[in-house]
Amino acid sequence: MIVLGLVIQQEDTVSGVSRRLMGMFPEAGFGRNAAHSSITSLLGKDWVRVSGTATDDAKASGTGRKSSPLVYAATPQGVEHFRVEQQVVVFPRVKNGVKSRLEFLRPEDLPMAIENFAKEAQACSELAEKARMALLDDQRLRRKLRRPPTWEEQLRDIILKQEATSWTAIAFGLDSARTSLEDLERAYLPHERSADCADQAG
Repeated sequence: MIVLGLVIQQEDTVSGVSRRLMGMFPEAGFGRNAAHSSITSLLGKDWVRVSGTATDDAKASGTGRKSSPLVYAATPQGVEHFRVEQQVVVFPRVKNGVKSRLEFLRPEDLPMAIENFAKEAQACSELAEKARMALLDDQRLRRKLRRPPTWEEQLRDIILKQEATSWTAIAFGLDSARTSLEDLERAYLPHERSADCADQAG
């Protein structure tokens, strides 16, 4: 999915996509053949197509290859698929899911992104609260029974605390992204609308 986003951003060769993939998401540990494998798969789904050859790049590299490397572009079906999936899928292997989604955001995606981040932040907050309530219920039950916790119960307490902490942190990150996107929407979109009106008037 990330490779598809990179091709949507810019038509490129396999090696060019690979360089951008490694540079943008170094923490993901993608293999050397990740871009090639992904583009092959995307071709089979008709989400990318060959748009030409990188003749100038081949000459500049001085590799002496008989053929120039192919340049790939996203198809309309690929663009549509990516725009839909981008808002609901956290890209595998990328630790920072918020970052991976923001990297490919377009101005027209802002309203949907803001709405989705708000929904996800709320869902994560609810999961954190659920873990906290489960922990409190367990502790109340033990107090009622007037006995110390067993080994298993102590481990469950730790797990529930960790779940509550993790979901709270994720919710905070999502809500922070939502707030920043709302600020961006207020600052950016009015200028875009004004520019569009000026173009239409001209």
